[in-house]
Amino acid sequence: MLPLHRPLATSCSHFTLPWPPYAPPSPPLGLRRQEAEDRTSLELDQHAFLSRLAVAANVPLAVVAFAAGPLVVGEWSAAASAALGVFLSGQETGHAVAELLLGDTAPSGRLPVTFYATAEQVDPRVRICSSSPCVLAEGVHVGWRALESVAVAFPFGHGLSYTRFNYSFASAPTLAYEAGGVRPRVDLEVSVRNVGTRAAREVVQLYLRNAEPLTTLRLFEKTRELPPGEVATVVFSLPPDAFDVFDYALGAMAPVRPLAEHTLFVGASSRDIRLEYALS
Repeated sequence: MLPLHRPLATSCSHFTLPWPPYAPPSPPLGLRRQEAEDRTSLELDQHAFLSRLAVAANVPLAVVAFAAGPLVVGEWSAAASAALGVFLSGQETGHAVAELLLGDTAPSGRLPVTFYATAEQVDPRVRICSSSPCVLAEGVHVGWRALESVAVAFPFGHGLSYTRFNYSFASAPTLAYEAGGVRPRVDLEVSVRNVGTRAAREVVQLYLRNAEPLTTLRLFEKTRELPPGEVATVVFSLPPDAFDVFDYALGAMAPVRPLAEHTLFVGASSRDIRLEYALS
């Protein structure tokens, strides 16, 4: 973590006072984001400082990024020895971050957004709207789904651990049709084995892709803590309406694609796919 001011030096019985009087640091170290204002950039406040430090420092660099949304990480992410993203973590933030950095607990969080490598990767169709009415031109390719072919820094669903996991189908996925139904319920079981040396949890993610192509996260499940060598079985039941997309002609959700144009993907992120199953 980066110190933003001098250590406290003068204290009384109830609270500690900074001495000499505290003066906020100057940019680029200073915090410039606040709840009362929109962000003018997706970079961290200390982006320029971190970039210089990552290039100049001849020591391991661990970056703890406090940001409750997407980021442009740029040069420092490639040079840093480790990076930990912290979102809205609450009053136990300090303890949680310390346990992760010191290795007492294996991380098991996953990104609900994309971290970009450069500002140019942000889809221009979803940048700040300066007209009224605001035209939303991205259609169904919203957020990370518009970036599947882009080499972003950290993709949707990404997250590392202090161990490794292997995936396999516990049994072949099964399709069950309800009376009069045009789409089936799909049931599948995934075996997850901890093949590393540390106890940890894994987040198994189920994606559905159609021929548009459009990939959507449909379900996810976090395992219990698995000691090395242990296996957990994750059960997914994909309902029939999981195949629906918005039909502009009908003005409602509808199954607009044949079942055979869909494929199931199971993985550790939207880019780290371990299993797939073509439906028919």
